[in-house]
Amino acid sequence: MKKLLSTCVIIVMFTLSANAAVFSNSSFESADSWVYSSNNARMSGYYSTGWHSEGSQCYVLQRGTGGTNSSYYAQITQANVNFTGVTSIIFDCQDTGIDVVKLQFFIDDQKIGEYTNNGHTDSSTSWGSTATVYNIEFAFTQAFTGQHNFIIRLQEIGNYSPADAKYYRVDNVRLTPEPTTIALLGLGCLSFIRRKK
Repeated sequence: MKKLLSTCVIIVMFTLSANAAVFSNSSFESADSWVYSSNNARMSGYYSTGWHSEGSQCYVLQRGTGGTNSSYYAQITQANVNFTGVTSIIFDCQDTGIDVVKLQFFIDDQKIGEYTNNGHTDSSTSWGSTATVYNIEFAFTQAFTGQHNFIIRLQEIGNYSPADAKYYRVDNVRLTPEPTTIALLGLGCLSFIRRKK
């Protein structure tokens, strides 16, 4: 029994170290960890206290008004995120504006998901009610190991009318399984073995 217990402890220790995939500043409370970039002045990104699902602020990616070009984007990147053992990403989002502009998520150059929501059935409708959605999840279709760049991008699309603004307010970005979850599973396993004794 002691051998089994020792084996479980070792497995939990290795699992925790292999799955230490936690974002720094996942609720955008400071200007650390995330790097903003864009290739057009119409696109912008900034921290905001107007809405938040965790902490006191979120990050806003915004497309301004004017003509469209499918190569325009604004994005934030966090480098060196350990994705070993991660199976999905979850986030909270509030958005306002035209439906046809999407929020996209990448690991390095590979798109893992995209999101748009505010209830418009007609892409030419410019403004509608603001929509807030919690716990949006993208499950990975492949396993990633080691450290990668994680990118959240507001990507412009082709021509459409009217060319109005779009705001995505992102907060509480998290990975699953996270180390805390794995630790709890390990402790549960240990207590079960101890109880059987």
